[in-house]
Amino acid sequence: MQDKNTVQLRVQVIDLHPRVLDLQLPTYIPASDLTHRIARDAGLQAYWPNGLRRTYGLRARGRMMHNLETFDHLGIIDNELVYLLPQPPDGMGIVEQDPDYPITHSYTGQGLMAVISTILLTFIWVAGWGMALTQSQHWLVSTLPGLGLGVLCVAFARHSFGGRANRIRVLLLALGLGFVSLIPTLLLVPRITSLPFTVFLVNIIPGVLAAVASVLLSWVAWWGPVEPLAKKPKQHEIHIQEQEQRTCEICGLHVEEHVLESCVHQCGRVFHLGCYQARLAIYRGPPGFCQVCSKKIF
Repeated sequence: MQDKNTVQLRVQVIDLHPRVLDLQLPTYIPASDLTHRIARDAGLQAYWPNGLRRTYGLRARGRMMHNLETFDHLGIIDNELVYLLPQPPDGMGIVEQDPDYPITHSYTGQGLMAVISTILLTFIWVAGWGMALTQSQHWLVSTLPGLGLGVLCVAFARHSFGGRANRIRVLLLALGLGFVSLIPTLLLVPRITSLPFTVFLVNIIPGVLAAVASVLLSWVAWWGPVEPLAKKPKQHEIHIQEQEQRTCEICGLHVEEHVLESCVHQCGRVFHLGCYQARLAIYRGPPGFCQVCSKKIF
């Protein structure tokens, strides 16, 4: 059961290695003392690299708290978000961590020659497809080349815009190239082969529909690979993880090794160091008993 003099808060630690903590904090302790407790629970360093001691500030309700202010003064309630900010020492600027951007690698299909060769290959492909339709009206001849046409159109559009495929203009350019490349074939092939235009048009329509579908599928495929699903841990690994997890008997959250505090009476329970010290500070029970496990001291 939560004590009426404590409040359950989410603390966002602003540091070179930021983290989020869910802590049960007393409402009557000044901000200057609370910052040290939160810093211990977060495992923050006590000194700067130049040897000066680190000091921290609390930001709540849209402003920095004064050193003597408490959560009672601000009326902080459960599940609010507060911020812990380290104060840089005099003469030192704020140290920021460089963003961990992924390494950008060039790809073999980039450059103007790739664009020109892709568009020439597209027109040659469509011309060959049209000549094949004059010799056979089989459904494979009508549809399969259309799938290849869609892939070529998307490759051209992607190379034209620098390799990024997750833009709508890549899709529109690929569709536009596909229809433009069909115009010379539709006008010239029936004349050269004396094939009726209506017959040629009927034979090529399934391939045009297949090309549109191929453009859509290729456009999505160019976005990037799908990440594999995480492997399910084995049963013995789950058992080991459950044994390693220790829960604070005061706040109910996981206890890391560097902030772990055991009961002095060896009752087997563990606590956060900050939770344990806070419970000792607010204990108002009868003397002669442990403030946490209620065992008699003497």
